[in-house]
Amino acid sequence: MGFKDKMTKYYSDAYMNKYGGRMTSVSGTVLSVKTETKSFLGIFNRLHVWLVVKSDAGKQICKCEYKRNRWFKKPEFIDINQGNKVIVMGIKGEKGKANSEVVIASNIANLTTRKDLHKLLKWEQDNKRVANAALFDNIKTVLFQTVWSKLTYLYYPFFYILKN
Repeated sequence: MGFKDKMTKYYSDAYMNKYGGRMTSVSGTVLSVKTETKSFLGIFNRLHVWLVVKSDAGKQICKCEYKRNRWFKKPEFIDINQGNKVIVMGIKGEKGKANSEVVIASNIANLTTRKDLHKLLKWEQDNKRVANAALFDNIKTVLFQTVWSKLTYLYYPFFYILKN
């Protein structure tokens, strides 16, 4: 087991110890959606979404909440309308607190439009990685070219002597 695997196992075990009993998923039809976006000085953006989901199996109604904060860019969210079938994965609120019945969503899958919030966030991260990799490749080539030109300039007399 490598270092990365050990760290992944450690963090997953710690997460399960802390939230394991409260993890839940809710599936059903969306009764209402309320989306609120705020921007503070155009620098800090906040997205807050409330969903009310009626379970397909019974008469239960569940309130779900999704929060996302982001610097400089607006956080993205999938399209969810009233009547869509969704699966919400998240954590129940703590007993004895104000929002004990609310499920704090970590991932939302819209079965009607076949969109997944987690894939959207992963796509954002992958695009950021690709941009960073391209920037790193450009820096690498520029550094190699400058170093190579300096080396040829410094050792040119030596190459000239060996050639003749």
